[in-house]
Amino acid sequence: MTHPTRRAAGISAPVVFFCLSVLVPTPVQILSAPPVTVSVGTVFDRVGMGETVTAAEDVTETVTATINPTKTGGDNQAKGATRTGDDPLPDMQLSSTENDPMVRAQSSATYTVTFQGNWTIASTPGGVVAGAHFTTLIGAIHNDMVTFWESGGTATPGVENVAELGLTGTFKSEINANSNAISVIEKSVSGGGTGSATFDITLTNEHPLVTLLSMIGPSPDWFVGVSGLSLLDTQGQWESLLEVDLFPYDAGTEEGTEFSLNNQATSPQGVIASIKGMGKFSNVRMARLTFTRQSFNTAPSFTSDTSFEVDENRTAAGTVVAVDPDRGDGVAYTITRGADASEFEIDTATGVLTFATPPNYERPADVASTDPLNAAANNEYIVTVTATGGTAERAMTSEQTITVTVGNLEEAGWVSFSKVGAEIRAELSDPDGG
Repeated sequence: MTHPTRRAAGISAPVVFFCLSVLVPTPVQILSAPPVTVSVGTVFDRVGMGETVTAAEDVTETVTATINPTKTGGDNQAKGATRTGDDPLPDMQLSSTENDPMVRAQSSATYTVTFQGNWTIASTPGGVVAGAHFTTLIGAIHNDMVTFWESGGTATPGVENVAELGLTGTFKSEINANSNAISVIEKSVSGGGTGSATFDITLTNEHPLVTLLSMIGPSPDWFVGVSGLSLLDTQGQWESLLEVDLFPYDAGTEEGTEFSLNNQATSPQGVIASIKGMGKFSNVRMARLTFTRQSFNTAPSFTSDTSFEVDENRTAAGTVVAVDPDRGDGVAYTITRGADASEFEIDTATGVLTFATPPNYERPADVASTDPLNAAANNEYIVTVTATGGTAERAMTSEQTITVTVGNLEEAGWVSFSKVGAEIRAELSDPDGG
């Protein structure tokens, strides 16, 4: 039996809005719009219609539902932790915002999976047999409507072939024939008893379970693996890091107590059973699976205008605003390019854009621009601001090109006097050039 060590990276995924089909035997309060599939026996209240309905058959209601479902089904025995049918998932609001980046972020998750063998003298105290190795990992991503193997269950022909010979073809066919699996996982392990393999998998909310197995070779019918391992935590959020220690199982299909092949078949066939701490094996893990969720980030989007109008002789140009849809991610602003970039400064945190020197309408300092096309000295200043969202290792950026137009102010003139010989001369000046 495997015993997962869950090492949360301190990230608690937020509850988000997403659209999906719901099949839950729990009360569903219907609020409004997109379609939700309701299973037989589901009790729900049609708000505004004053009635409670129990579905007599599977129906599709055009609703938005707030649900507090209860997990049912699924075998978590391979994880060494039992989630009962009383473990609630959090309240979730459903809506038809399927194009929302946060929906995409939460309705699926991609993990980098690492298998690391640990077949050492510690795990098999009698010694590590010559040629010790783990065969190709084979498995599936699926939902809780199917169990491909389980402790106490009978091995299918596919599981038998993997456990006895390391052959994957039959098991792969069993997976492909089952509509509850969305993909096959198959990855070779290199490096003998302490060999490793690394690969990526993508799961969805509807198919969040992983089944994997690999033969302990050579052996009669011994293997390691996980069955129906969920990468959703007890709150219905994707795990950020999950480590699972793997211990040996006997497939119940072949006799033998040594690390050998071609033994007599078990008749009648037995059941799959943990042999951790039994026979050749100690209580030390034979291998470990590590699931590391890949970062998901969405670039910020600008909500402020692409043009500002200001009066001359003032430094204020406008405020640039961008929003990052990833909760908890701030936005930082920088000036990255533009024909008149040198004329501006920006507050990194607030997005307040200012002129480095107050502009003078009568003496424009803007230069010609080709992107966008703009003439020089016409009091239209071009600058491009970059908004960066997310932490350094997962930062994403967006750009916005802004035109700041400087307007003329009526400015008071002045008179200056000078004495030339016996004469006093007056000179009139007009900053507007009039």
